[in-house]
Amino acid sequence: MNYLVELGLSDFRFLSIEAFSIMRETKGFLLSEDTKAQAFLQEWGLFFDVLPKNAQDVLATLQKEAGPWCLAVPCGKEEEARFMAQDLLKEGIPFTLIPAPSVQHMAQRLSDAAVSRNYTEVRAEDLRFLEGSTHADLWITQLQSEARIQEVLERLGTQLPASTLLTGFFPQQEEPFVSKPLEQWCLDGAKSDLLQPGACLWLKKEDLLPGFMDFYETVATLRRPGGCPWDREQTHESLRRYLIEEAYEASDALALGQQDEMVEELGDVLLQVFLHSRIAQEAGAFSIWDVLRTVNSKMIQRHPHVFSSAPAKNTQEVLDRWEEIKRVEKGSKSAQETLEAIPRSMPSLMRAVELQKKAKHFGMPKESPDVHRARILTLVQESKVSRRDLGGLAFELALYLDALGEQPELLLSEAIEQKIRDLAQGSKIPTGANAE
Repeated sequence: MNYLVELGLSDFRFLSIEAFSIMRETKGFLLSEDTKAQAFLQEWGLFFDVLPKNAQDVLATLQKEAGPWCLAVPCGKEEEARFMAQDLLKEGIPFTLIPAPSVQHMAQRLSDAAVSRNYTEVRAEDLRFLEGSTHADLWITQLQSEARIQEVLERLGTQLPASTLLTGFFPQQEEPFVSKPLEQWCLDGAKSDLLQPGACLWLKKEDLLPGFMDFYETVATLRRPGGCPWDREQTHESLRRYLIEEAYEASDALALGQQDEMVEELGDVLLQVFLHSRIAQEAGAFSIWDVLRTVNSKMIQRHPHVFSSAPAKNTQEVLDRWEEIKRVEKGSKSAQETLEAIPRSMPSLMRAVELQKKAKHFGMPKESPDVHRARILTLVQESKVSRRDLGGLAFELALYLDALGEQPELLLSEAIEQKIRDLAQGSKIPTGANAE
């Protein structure tokens, strides 16, 4: 049998007895000239032939060998060796891969403290979001370059507090573990330390913030047998009011610019999304993953100016294209179907504006502010108006404000808030008194 043996850091403390035995008992080759790897092998009485850099020449050399042979792979050449392994398999040359020890194995060998065997390992180039779970440690490996290290630290900085404790693992140092806050790792000196061979970053599970999967599991636990009786009783219908309430509370927090409240209220809206998705999943209808997949696909499809080559000159062109793509996605519908699809639970002023926006596709053009103002004045000047006329007045007022580029619902909300402040300032009622 032939072998590919990854040398890793060329450190006798980490290579297995199996790897040493194979290298002693077979014809040895070294993939590319690597002085550290050569010195390591020679220290143990192993003098390997250095193969040429050209992959085809390496393959030709190995094909000529009757075997068994061993191809030693220095640190940093693993990817190259695995491409070569594919070529060997295509040529029908059998071999066994002896991988280098994992980062966790090295850490366990060098640590006096327990290094968790429950971990997630991710290569630096693959790090996107800390989307694992707080139930496992996270190891970030193959840092390799200053640019990659900078990218990793920036990505961590957008998802973790600056004070989060982050441990650097340096297997070739006398003190292999260095722990300090994330903000200190971002300093130039600390970043250059991470360029050492084999260096990686270790986030212990207790230092990770709860993420997507943790929240998914929390909601699932609430709904499972033995979970919360109230949560288990909820249905789509019973939760509708809470979705509306939480959306309004989030809107209030956004309007007031209160950061802590925004975090809390947006979280409450997210909870409603997870609860409805979980209820649907239990019924075999859809899951949160379907929700994410659908909205992600929608965003990509409706932004061709970002995700494909279709240009967009301005915001209005983006909005027009959005509506056009939306109509194509929804298919051909009658005017009645389209207009009746406007949510009835939407605030009436918003619903009036949405009706105007939809109706323009069916022959009801958007009119100028002057036209709406004239209708409003006509209705106001009537000596006697019916209930229907009053409704028409409110409708025309909503369209008039929309034609001016305003949002009627927000304007009315702001006016109410101002009236509350005015009344409170002029009121003699003591704070906390019952006004009823």
